[in-house]
Amino acid sequence: MWDANVPIKFWPEAIRTVCYLHRRSPTSSLSGNRSPYEALYGTAPQIEHLRRFGCRVYKHISPAQRTEKKFGNRSSVCMMLGYVHNTTKVWRLWDFNSGRTGRAIECSSVVFQENDNAHSNKQKLEAIVFPNPDPDELQEEIPEWDEMDEMDEANDTSGQEFSKSRNPISLLNK
Repeated sequence: MWDANVPIKFWPEAIRTVCYLHRRSPTSSLSGNRSPYEALYGTAPQIEHLRRFGCRVYKHISPAQRTEKKFGNRSSVCMMLGYVHNTTKVWRLWDFNSGRTGRAIECSSVVFQENDNAHSNKQKLEAIVFPNPDPDELQEEIPEWDEMDEMDEANDTSGQEFSKSRNPISLLNK
C-alpha cells in the first residue's frame, strides 16, 4: 500500500489480496514446499494473472454503456484491488467514476499499467543523484574573505553614472 500510495480506506481490500496471494505461495510447512492451493486442489496454481496492487487499470466500457457514442471514452481509469476467487480472468478493481466516490467492481476486459500508480501524480519521482565533488575543487572555487572584499571594491558602481554596458536591455540584445 505504501509503494502504490493507496489511501488507508483500502486496507480491507489489501488484506483480501494478501490472503489470495498467501494461498498460492509455497510454504515450508507443507511437504515439498507446496502452496495451500496445491494441497487442497492437487494442482499448482496459475500465477500468470497476478498484477501489482494499486496499479492503474483501464477498464473497457461496453458500447451499450457509453454516454458519448462516436468520439467518447472507450475506457475508464480504475485501480487494481485484487482478484476474484477461483478465476484467473476476472480482477477486482476500484472504479473512480462509479457512484459519488467510486466503488469496487469485478471486471475481465482490462489493460494494466503496472508502472503507474492510480493514486500518484502523473510525474514520476526519480532519485536525484548529486555527484560527489572533489574537495580540492571546492577550495579553488570559493574565494577567501580578502579576495571577496577586493572583488566588491572593483565592482563598486555607486559613484559611476549609468552606462550603456550596464544597461540590462542592451545585455539582452547581445
